[in-house]
Amino acid sequence: MTVIDGVDVTLTAVTAILQLPLDGVGLHYYTDFITPAEVQVEAMKSFPSKFLLNTESCEGGPNWDKNFVDSPITVFPEHNEFHKQPMYYAMGHFSKFIPRGSKIIRRVQTKSMFTSFESVAVLTPESTVVVVMYNTGSARTVNVKLGNKVASIHCPGAAVITVELPYEP
Repeated sequence: MTVIDGVDVTLTAVTAILQLPLDGVGLHYYTDFITPAEVQVEAMKSFPSKFLLNTESCEGGPNWDKNFVDSPITVFPEHNEFHKQPMYYAMGHFSKFIPRGSKIIRRVQTKSMFTSFESVAVLTPESTVVVVMYNTGSARTVNVKLGNKVASIHCPGAAVITVELPYEP
């Protein structure tokens, strides 16, 4: 594995690296504002047997620069304990419900000055549709349409919610 860090990652650059004899690439994804996620998606289409690992989103605080940052799990070795942070559970909505081989079938993103709502729907290899929703605003009802069926989902404010529905083509 190699890590790409601190550069404007182009499709050409990622493709060139994935042609090397390695299993995958680690990409520091805090630069998504420079390089959109679509670059990663397009590159991975050509190399389905390789992995792309988004890294360096957090280190747990305080870090080397004495910043207090979040991490999925914070370890306190002096007390022989660890704490699962909210980020751990947020990441679980993706890692537990979206298996390898799933295909994105729809993404929705709406933003206003102070809130946003984002969702992604995937078709899994098990023929289910998983929809992960992230709502930073107040509670709302979201209608999820699948074929000729509609499910009204209550999405609490400041929450991540996941629904899994059977796919019937």
